[in-house]
Amino acid sequence: MKDFSTFDIIRIFDIPRERLQDWINRGYIFPSLKTAEGKGTKNIFSHWDLYGIELFQRLIISGHMREIASIYYKSWVAMQSKSTIESFKKWKYLICLTSPIKPSEYSAQNIKISNSGKCKVDKFSNLRVVMTNNINLEEFIVDCHNWESINIINIEEIFNTVDKKVG
Repeated sequence: MKDFSTFDIIRIFDIPRERLQDWINRGYIFPSLKTAEGKGTKNIFSHWDLYGIELFQRLIISGHMREIASIYYKSWVAMQSKSTIESFKKWKYLICLTSPIKPSEYSAQNIKISNSGKCKVDKFSNLRVVMTNNINLEEFIVDCHNWESINIINIEEIFNTVDKKVG
């Protein structure tokens, strides 16, 4: 996989340099491969980071605060170490649930995504990330007392959009 510099990110996403630098300086996003350590050094982003940046931007555009979008970005980047990009591309939806309860109190039975029951669940901070191919909203059962918000994101579209931009 190719590595991407700050200049690549600016070009691929058509982001003003100052905005990208502000996001990095505030810790909203970060390069997972290498962080610039002064003059003459570069931030190096992975291909996986690009999907996270697309997710971050979409969350901001849809009205999420940058601090919240950053939690999703950081969770996304943390998932990179768990598998390959191709294995993640088999999933269509990313369902993110925020909860006031501690991750140790999560129960796999708290959520039912589809009749098939096939999904991948990761836990980060108070964010629970579920990836699935099938969402049956009538059977999407969540104990409303334990969840503050639910976001369903079409990650298949994020993968396709970034892959087109990268070429």
